[in-house]
Amino acid sequence: MEPSKIHALLLVCMLFLSTAAPIFGCGSCGKPPPKKVKPGSGSKPPKGPIVPPITLPPVVKPPIKIPPVPLPPVKPPIDLPPIVKPPIKIPPVPLPPVKPPIDLPPVVKPPIKIPPVPLPPVKPPIDLPPVIKPPIKIPPVPIPPVTVPPVTAPPKQEQNKV
Repeated sequence: MEPSKIHALLLVCMLFLSTAAPIFGCGSCGKPPPKKVKPGSGSKPPKGPIVPPITLPPVVKPPIKIPPVPLPPVKPPIDLPPIVKPPIKIPPVPLPPVKPPIDLPPVVKPPIKIPPVPLPPVKPPIDLPPVIKPPIKIPPVPIPPVTVPPVTAPPKQEQNKV
């Protein structure tokens, strides 16, 4: 906002505030209420002759009896018949008509022709020379002679005849 508009706005606000002060005032804050002066309590002497105070006898009130309040008679409970609600019939909901199925024509796919894959040229077979294995000579294994120890029988004991 421009400065001139701000100054005009502040001036208008000040005018509103100055007119609102008496409206919001309550009136009790302005002047204090005047004090009441009791007669005879001031500095002036009372007029007339001085009379001694008079004492009155106490007033006796008779006792008040409240009559008993009769209670209304108690009635037996009233059994109300059960409320039977009529059965609610729901009307049938009509179904929308079913349209016949739509037969779509078959989708015909064009035949896919796979081009032949050319095979690489076959080279003539390579003849490898036969592998000749040298003869392997197995050296003879010397078998040591097997010697069997002689079997000796234990000596026979003679039997004593009795």
